[in-house]
Amino acid sequence: MKKLVTTALALAAAGSASNAGTGDNEWLALDGEIKNLASSLTPPRDGMGWAVLLRTAFTYSRDDILTFGGDDIDGFSFRDVDFAVWGSQGDYGWRLNTDVENNFGNEDIVLEDAYAWWHCGEYFTASMGSMKPRFIRTGFIDPEKTLFIDRSAIGSAFDYWDLGIQARGNYDALAWFLGVFNGDDSDETDHAYFLRGEWDLGAGAGMAEGALGGNDDVNATVGVAYYTDDSLDSGNSDTNAWALDVAGSAGPLGFGGEYVKLGDDANFFETNGPFGGSNSDDFLSGTFLDFDGDSSPWDLWASWLLSPEWELGVRYESLDNDQFSNDNTLLSVVAAWYQGGHNAKWQAQYTSVDASSGNPDGSVFQVGLSLGMTH
Repeated sequence: MKKLVTTALALAAAGSASNAGTGDNEWLALDGEIKNLASSLTPPRDGMGWAVLLRTAFTYSRDDILTFGGDDIDGFSFRDVDFAVWGSQGDYGWRLNTDVENNFGNEDIVLEDAYAWWHCGEYFTASMGSMKPRFIRTGFIDPEKTLFIDRSAIGSAFDYWDLGIQARGNYDALAWFLGVFNGDDSDETDHAYFLRGEWDLGAGAGMAEGALGGNDDVNATVGVAYYTDDSLDSGNSDTNAWALDVAGSAGPLGFGGEYVKLGDDANFFETNGPFGGSNSDDFLSGTFLDFDGDSSPWDLWASWLLSPEWELGVRYESLDNDQFSNDNTLLSVVAAWYQGGHNAKWQAQYTSVDASSGNPDGSVFQVGLSLGMTH
């Protein structure tokens, strides 16, 4: 329907142009008529939308990092089976998102996003409900927008949902985010808090990993963040984390990195989130790759867009977790074959996990298919 109306507009414009003469006023009047007609094709601001995301992967490993001395890993699994719906009414809106997770052969429907938002003019937007704290970039970007099949270990640690309130706003190239969440003790007295600032260079990095969709200019986003959870302090004040991350592209080159400084008491398993969250959308789940308190994990990655359909990437990660003689490092190499940008792609990834003192290590090979979107 829209195509037919647009064609009619074009024909009307052509017909009017042939009779418009050369007067400036006549051309301005014609331009105004076209704009008025075209505006009727613009969808209203109020309304509803929905999205579906399906991510599945084949995983193969014969090493202890996944087998723990048992049978080889050689099979298929879901990474995401997401369904999202949202709506708006004037300056208010809402979003619901569920994921079907497979827990030991039992499929459970897990509620992830469930929040309402309020757009306060040009000042800020506030959200209340269940959502991801916007602490570190690789933790909050949508799963279909990752270049690698798996998030980084740091991103996986902060890939979780909590109940709370957060606000965001921006001024030119600067953006800010802050929030208060229930934290580890649910809705009791203590809470988790975070604050994040971002600065865009050029057009910014956008909300996807890699160089796809970039241009010849340098476009990047630098973020600095702080997170603490009073409910885990137990009389101390060191259950916190500082973070610095950067991501962007320059022509066919994509790049990124992140650094986190953990407080003395910030010990947690990376697959369980830093403050009681949960995550099961990557092979790291169940591998017991942990972070130590008073440590500084970091990672760097780079990619090269060979063509609009092919991108190669490499990522190196150091967990800096030698307190318990693990001292894990990870090296991942990925090839992405885009069939519809990030919303339809194949990925093949090889990851080598190194550990000291005889702890589980080895390599993992994966092939994944991602179809759909979450927003």
